Amino acid sequence: MGVDNGHNYITQKDINKITTKDVVTKIQEYFKANLNKKMFNNNSDFDIDLKFGQIYEKTLALILQDTTIEVKTERDTWKKTGNIAIELHNHHRHLPSGLSVTKADYWATILVDNFKFYGVHILPVDYLKRRVKEIVLSGKGRITHGGDYNASEMALIPIKEIFGYAPNN
Repeated sequence: MGVDNGHNYITQKDINKITTKDVVTKIQEYFKANLNKKMFNNNSDFDIDLKFGQIYEKTLALILQDTTIEVKTERDTWKKTGNIAIELHNHHRHLPSGLSVTKADYWATILVDNFKFYGVHILPVDYLKRRVKEIVLSGKGRITHGGDYNASEMALIPIKEIFGYAPNN
């Protein structure tokens, strides 16, 4: 890490050394080193908000360049139902699929309605697997079949449960 006016920052050299295994640790170290209570205030101090934003810009940069991401797009139906579908098993092939077998570090869900982009959510795969299981077991989500010829077993998960908000209908 470099030092500027007593504050630590991640240099390009540091970023190039980071492996997938220690991305989270590096993010936590950077966040801990740069977080201070002055960042949380009720005024419009641009410098403080800028520093806070830069921490997460670096977090996103680390995720995008040093990890693998499985990208799935939810088209149209999510807006009506409030659910996303996460594939778990393919019954035509009799094999696990989707979230059950991904080797990615992160799972990105892109929300689209009538070809309009509404947002993207990126979650660590281990966290997503744990949350999907918790949500289904709690009865807030459910397992169903869908996709081509209803061959896919999938979890229908309420957006508000996985991303923390409900879509506007």
